[in-house]
Amino acid sequence: MGQPGAEQRPRRRRLPEPLEVRLPPLFRCPISLEVMRSPVSLCTGVTYDRSSIQRWLDSGHRTCPATRLPLPSTHLVPNLALRRLILSAAAEDDDGGGRSDPSAAEIASRIAAAGEGGDSEAAVRVLALMLGSDRVGKGDKESAIAALVADLDRSVSALLAVVRNGRGIGSRIDAVRVLESILASPARVCGEESRAAIAEREELFPELVMMMGEGGAAAEAAIGCMAAAAAAGKRRARARMVGAGRGGAGAGDRGGGGVGGGGGAGMALVGRRRGARTGGWRSRGTRRRWWGR
Repeated sequence: MGQPGAEQRPRRRRLPEPLEVRLPPLFRCPISLEVMRSPVSLCTGVTYDRSSIQRWLDSGHRTCPATRLPLPSTHLVPNLALRRLILSAAAEDDDGGGRSDPSAAEIASRIAAAGEGGDSEAAVRVLALMLGSDRVGKGDKESAIAALVADLDRSVSALLAVVRNGRGIGSRIDAVRVLESILASPARVCGEESRAAIAEREELFPELVMMMGEGGAAAEAAIGCMAAAAAAGKRRARARMVGAGRGGAGAGDRGGGGVGGGGGAGMALVGRRRGARTGGWRSRGTRRRWWGR
């Protein structure tokens, strides 16, 4: 026992050893196939358990094991959102005595339940990973989108709150990609009226224009979402998009304008994409389109 009055340090929460819980395949390392204890992401966007990917790199490999793409950087970024969700799921499994796997639809329901004022950032990040993963089936992805559409107003409010106030650029990009996935989903999952309702949200296009000002992956995600919204929306939505583009032509407050400050150049790219069939995840880099029309 410690001395009376001695300062008690908070105990760091650890994953149980061994971790024998039923979790989705996405929570397992692509190398070891074990549940990840310390998930980290490569520059390709693929997440691995730190010990497994470090052994791969220490062996002299300079490619991503999952995608086989060359690695311009071997920097490992901790995926804290995924770790929090794994810890949460493991704790619920211990308490629930045989709880079933948390599905993409359940994670989507958490986002809808959070609404604009809730903290749904971790759930948004994991759902974006699931929607872009080849290891999650098309039916599960459709169920997740359907769960968001079932409480559309709260779901979109929660996603836009992450776009606006996310703690990092990665979470904001993921929220935009989830919005694009809803807009690009088949009619049987998200009907025309629901897609139009999203596209006509007053705050949608100004937020996307601000994201375009970040440049890089943020601009690409924003342009993809704009293209999907333009295809889904009616005249009012397209008018909002044009108005936001004009208003954001000199913007760049969040990161300084990699795409003309979020203005004309980005809007021109949206115009080029509108003629093409829109998919939830395009084949660019490590992202793969999964919606088939």
